[in-house]
Amino acid sequence: TLLEIQGGTSPNQVPAEARFVLQTALKKLPKHPFIKIRKETRTLLSHPLPWEMLLELFQTVDQGLRHWKRPMTSNTGTIRTEKKRIILCIDFRVHPDDKNEAVFRYFKRAIDTVCHRHRVHAAYRVEREGPSLSVSSKSPIVSLARRTCRRAGLSFRLTQKPSCTEAGYLLKKKIPALVFGPGRAYGNIHAPNEWNDLRQLEKATRFYRELIQDYCIDGK
Repeated sequence: TLLEIQGGTSPNQVPAEARFVLQTALKKLPKHPFIKIRKETRTLLSHPLPWEMLLELFQTVDQGLRHWKRPMTSNTGTIRTEKKRIILCIDFRVHPDDKNEAVFRYFKRAIDTVCHRHRVHAAYRVEREGPSLSVSSKSPIVSLARRTCRRAGLSFRLTQKPSCTEAGYLLKKKIPALVFGPGRAYGNIHAPNEWNDLRQLEKATRFYRELIQDYCIDGK
């Protein structure tokens, strides 16, 4: 029986570890190379958690991501239990062409269906909502980035992807912005053991050097 679960430190980071409290009749606990198991004997006042519902919730979110019309990512950053409550904090990164409100309604309806089936009440709160970033290919800042890549000996390709950066806030204030940087994004950003490629770091350094020369020194 699952009695307690605690994990994660931030909504936008993949948890490195989680803590589970289980009630079991097993006299000998199993061994696992990645799981530390400690036996405790104490009076448990917690209420059993509907772990089947939790599993179904995660499966529902995963299916929603795969069925959505445009690419989107999500991360369950924190999960904790308080008496009879389970608190989940899920971070969604939507495509610039999607509306945050539409995404929220879509997943709320799907999660409500699961909770209703298990006779559990669900409450929602949006803690943070970042503006999207969408820039025209004819924008001056895109021309600057294209010219900078050419001078740095790099290929240029303007793309859109689900993400959340400060660039959206800058664009909202009428400040031209683009997102550029080295490294793999999907399955790597904010994850445990996040890594980068030294070859891409070197290429990015060339881009930044040429950008400073072109825009800040030459004044183009």
